[in-house]
Amino acid sequence: MLTGTLPPNVVAPLSSEFFAWLYELRESLDPMAARLAAPRLAALPPEAHEAQAVRARALLEQGRAALARADIGALTEADMAFHMWLYEAAGNPLLAETLRLYWNHLRRAMIAVLEPVATRERTWDEHESILEAVLGGDARRAERLSLHHIREAARRVTAPLEKG
Repeated sequence: MLTGTLPPNVVAPLSSEFFAWLYELRESLDPMAARLAAPRLAALPPEAHEAQAVRARALLEQGRAALARADIGALTEADMAFHMWLYEAAGNPLLAETLRLYWNHLRRAMIAVLEPVATRERTWDEHESILEAVLGGDARRAERLSLHHIREAARRVTAPLEKG
């Protein structure tokens, strides 16, 4: 468990309990962001909707390019950028602000999730499915896909930590 303060330049050990808590939080916030973003983007004027779609698809392309290079650092940054886009697209500034509080921990978790080669492509396929549901205005599907995505990520992060 993470308690107290650590000296400068000391990284807290990975704790399965801490990451379980972090992903419990994300199980609420990420699906909510997807659910809120879908109707919000659908209500935008066509040119604004298209601008959001172009921006989000560029993030997917960045992730896929990092995937092709097997660049874990770039994959992690692209993953975080995609999720931040989703939080911002939801229109609730507290979503992005809340997740920024845990950004360093999320980065460590995402590196753990993206490290196994077998999960990298699946992660980006899931992102693409969430994005298409959001851009299509399908709030229920976007929410459901996002929840599945976060639960799978949580499982991939906490399982190795529980083994020791």
